[in-house]
Amino acid sequence: MKDERKTKAQLIEELEQLREQVARLERHHGGHRCEGEDHLYREMVEHANDIIYTISPEGVLTYVSPNWTEILGHDTDEVVGSSFTPFVHTDDLDRCLAFLKSVFESGERQGPIEYRVKHKDGEYRCHTSNAALLDAPDGSMVYVGIARDVTERKAAEEALQRANDDLERRVAERTTRIEASERMFRGLTESIGAMVFIVGIQDPGVIYANPAAIDGLGYSMEELKDATPPKLLAPESLEQVLAAREAFMRGGEVPSTMELQFITKSGEARWYETTVALVNTEQGLAKVTVSFDVTDRRLAQEALQESERKFRALADGTPAGIAITQGDRFTYANKAVMERSGMSWEELSAMSPHDMLSQPAHEAGHQALMEAMGEGADQWSFEFLDPDGAWYEVSASSIELEGKDATIWTSFDITDRKKALEAMEESERRFRGLAETSAAHITIICGDRYIYANRSFLDYQGMDDLEELQLISPEDLMMGAVGPGALEAADPAYEAAMARGENHFTFEYEDMEGTWFQTTVTIMELDGSPAYMTTTFDITGHKRAQERYRTIFDTAGTGMISFGEDSVITLANEEWTKLTGYSIDETVGELTWQQLFTEESLTKMREYHELRSKDPAAAPRAYEAQLVDRAGTVHDGIVNIQVVPGTQLRVASFQDLTELKRAQQQMIRADKMAALGQIIAGVAHEINNPNNFIYFNLPILRRYIEAMRPLLERALAEEPDLTLLNMPYEQFLQDVFGLLENMEHGSERITAIVSDLKTYIRSGEDAEMKREPLEPIIDQVMALIGKQVRKQVRCFETEVQGPLPRVRVNPGKLEQVLINLVINAGQAADKDDSMIRLMARPVDDGAAVAITVEDNGAGIPAEIKDQIFEPFFTSKGREEGTGLGLSISHQIIQDHGGTLEVSSEVGQGTRFTVRLPAAAQE
Repeated sequence: MKDERKTKAQLIEELEQLREQVARLERHHGGHRCEGEDHLYREMVEHANDIIYTISPEGVLTYVSPNWTEILGHDTDEVVGSSFTPFVHTDDLDRCLAFLKSVFESGERQGPIEYRVKHKDGEYRCHTSNAALLDAPDGSMVYVGIARDVTERKAAEEALQRANDDLERRVAERTTRIEASERMFRGLTESIGAMVFIVGIQDPGVIYANPAAIDGLGYSMEELKDATPPKLLAPESLEQVLAAREAFMRGGEVPSTMELQFITKSGEARWYETTVALVNTEQGLAKVTVSFDVTDRRLAQEALQESERKFRALADGTPAGIAITQGDRFTYANKAVMERSGMSWEELSAMSPHDMLSQPAHEAGHQALMEAMGEGADQWSFEFLDPDGAWYEVSASSIELEGKDATIWTSFDITDRKKALEAMEESERRFRGLAETSAAHITIICGDRYIYANRSFLDYQGMDDLEELQLISPEDLMMGAVGPGALEAADPAYEAAMARGENHFTFEYEDMEGTWFQTTVTIMELDGSPAYMTTTFDITGHKRAQERYRTIFDTAGTGMISFGEDSVITLANEEWTKLTGYSIDETVGELTWQQLFTEESLTKMREYHELRSKDPAAAPRAYEAQLVDRAGTVHDGIVNIQVVPGTQLRVASFQDLTELKRAQQQMIRADKMAALGQIIAGVAHEINNPNNFIYFNLPILRRYIEAMRPLLERALAEEPDLTLLNMPYEQFLQDVFGLLENMEHGSERITAIVSDLKTYIRSGEDAEMKREPLEPIIDQVMALIGKQVRKQVRCFETEVQGPLPRVRVNPGKLEQVLINLVINAGQAADKDDSMIRLMARPVDDGAAVAITVEDNGAGIPAEIKDQIFEPFFTSKGREEGTGLGLSISHQIIQDHGGTLEVSSEVGQGTRFTVRLPAAAQE
């Protein structure tokens, strides 16, 4: 390359100048070049710095300038006439072919294009080329290109790029390290539990605070930036900080760690152990503070000091002697130690425990200490008897106190305990004496072994001594020799005792020989471990008697139960379940007797129960009471209660007298009704005669007055102001006829009452009974009173759940009963939605018919419900009834062999139920 300093633009410009010169020559000579001009053109091309080449449309190199050989190493003869493609790098070939095609198709000058050309030595050089089309001498168009070798420039550019890339990489790496360092700092400070601040030196403001500082003090970062030390620190801590800052400014020594008291935003004071370090920041020299919360430690120290004060106060107040020694010298002793030793603290602090115990008065204690200490022991204790006859127990433990070995000594006066132990040993001797002579089996179990068994138990097990018994565990012994029944009975008894919080329980079992035993287990503590003492009695005879009593109990004709002090039923016989409706499982352990009686009876029963608990003879053994069964039925009867001697167990029976009382009441009622009938018959006869005289004479009196009326009217005509008994004539006449009507009405009422009395005393005498269906009778009742009753209530309905069996009945009498019941129900209506329902249905599997009249009216008070069937009893006014309607109805239903019952609740309504037996087929 001849002139490497020329730029690509200069070369292109030279080529363009050559083309323009050639074009001028062609235009001047008409396309005929002279040999001199052609020689000039060739000289210019061949001496150019760039490679000038031509390519035919077929891609064949038709000319290359001589510097091809200089730049690429090939002779021009090797190149001209060859395809250009072998010289181009395969990766750039498609792009060069596209460029060549574009030049031929557009005919315009194009470029530059960059590509790689193969040198003769096999290496590739980097070229850039511009191209244009020119006319060839034969009239065809050829591709003329000017290629420049830019390999060295590319290498320089790449080297520069690599240098730039390396510089950027190093900058990036440094930036990454700085960012990583910053992230590490922030990650560390944001994850640490300590408060971290960066605070300026010259300008003492907060530059940075980590989350722990923000959370710990309660200020936001913006608030902290504006905060000053006086705002964040307690006065004493602020003085420490200012003193350290002043020392730093003077070049003096600054403490690296301080305990400072910070004040939170809420005003709370907390202690922090703070470490300070200096760093350079963008804002200048600053200090980094790391503060750990030591509030709890400070409080613990204060608590420790307070605890030490309390310890000394308690130690001085306790009767036990307490002392501490370090380095074989007393460092502390409470008042009790000094009083017992008779020394002052100055004297005692100069001595060791050995020195003190070496005195003649404490010789026994010193000897006991030497024996107890052993070799290398950390704890030891001993007892000794001082010359005054007092026993002391001394304990010593090695401890660490303020980083040094120490020993704490405790001494107790155990004289009383020693005496108690001696008394207990004497008690144990007496216990063994009693146990060995007792017929009961007595054992003590600790852990999984017997530690005591009396002679009676060993003989029962067929063993000679306790050592033989200890070869087998209590559980294995019970499962083997005694049988599984003992464990099966013991487990639930133990669980029940634990649930009640008791330390003893009793159970019964039958051994494999058929012998019954009762065992009482007492849970106690023996030498710090749980132990069990068992006392077992042979109760076979008692069990046999109990079985006989149980047979009597179960076959008794009355309901019987047993219960304890808590009133919970523990036993019940079958008769009791029949009486109450509760099964044995629902009764035993589940019910108390208080749940089965009326409140009126309970008042009396509770009083007797309390008396019986104090003195069984103080309360009556038998008394009347009312039992309520499961269905709510009340039974009248006699309660008989006995206390089992020697226990708090009660046995009670209830004799049901309900039916007997009902029969007695019916007999009394029958006798009363018979006597009342005789009275009523006589009274009716005596009333009827004078009433007939009045009743039949009243119409005659009315006719007499009517006959006198013309005379009075003539007198009125003659004397218009006529008055009779100080009344005007018309008023007098109206009053006379009113009196006559009242007398007639009163006489009719007397007649009706006498008629009802006759009906009552004669009911059933001439009643003709026929086997009739009930449906027509109910329809007739509805026809007679339906309209009247519907005026009294909002809803009046009937329901017949048929078919109904026929009954023997007097239809007229039954109609009278049903009409009476329905009219009474209508008169009881007192609500806007008042209702009456008459319903008939078969019951007892068709053996009877039930007719109910139900209303939702006022109801019948409980205190008068038992009187409503009594004659002449009424809750209505005198003008509304005689009180015979329900009494007559009750008598009529009884005459039909049925029953009339009532149930009522005040404010809710009343239900009357007529039950009539079905008639047999005729």
